[in-house]
Amino acid sequence: MDSRYLNTLLCIVALRWKVLPHTDECEACSINLKDIVKGKSNYKPFIVQTLLGGILLILGLYFTWTNFNNILSLLLFISVILLCGRKIIIDGLRKLFYKRRIYIEFLVFIAALGALIIGEYAEGGVVIFLFSIANFLEEYASDNARRSIEMLMEKQPIKANVIRNGLEVEVDVENVRKRRNYHYKAWR
Repeated sequence: MDSRYLNTLLCIVALRWKVLPHTDECEACSINLKDIVKGKSNYKPFIVQTLLGGILLILGLYFTWTNFNNILSLLLFISVILLCGRKIIIDGLRKLFYKRRIYIEFLVFIAALGALIIGEYAEGGVVIFLFSIANFLEEYASDNARRSIEMLMEKQPIKANVIRNGLEVEVDVENVRKRRNYHYKAWR
């Protein structure tokens, strides 16, 4: 495999998962990665994953409470952990190995692993499921805030009408200084 191809692939993953510091134009792969990943975020896979994980979690809890089939409930909880916790586990381990620091993703992974080791499979599944929902809500809120800021920046005025000594003058916004004797109105 060509090393340039591998570097490009790693840079795309780093930018998409936001786990490594990365510039828009990477020297390793020499492509503009914003062109590859930009666009509206697609939350449909997460919604499907969360619904499926929630159904599996509810079924596992039901089978545990009714003592129907303990092995089936164990498999359901492990599948919830693998389905909903895949990104959490990968992010936690990546941040641990690349940044050499412990982040919350790694701690949640350790909590779920500890729950599996002591035999509390339901708690491990619930922790991972709830943390994956929290991660989604955080990402969704930051994407909305980013889009709102971008929309505000697009609406930033370019010209302004400034009244100087009784005369209305059109000037660039950068040239307007805030003074008491100015009356100004910005427009696009």
